[in-house]
Amino acid sequence: MYWEPAKYVARKRRLKTNATPLLFITDLSSGHGGASGRYDAMRDLSWDYTWLCDQLNVDI
Repeated sequence: MYWEPAKYVARKRRLKTNATPLLFITDLSSGHGGASGRYDAMRDLSWDYTWLCDQLNVDI
């Protein structure tokens, strides 16, 4: 269930001592292996690139 890792991440965010982001992603529509369709996998990859560009302050 997703709430146990969510509580763990909330505790880590509260206790961390630096400014680095702590990311927690849940996808309730996928199984253990992640997105299975081609377009779902592309959506996940685009999310990764978007987050990376945001962290590097790159305008898209």
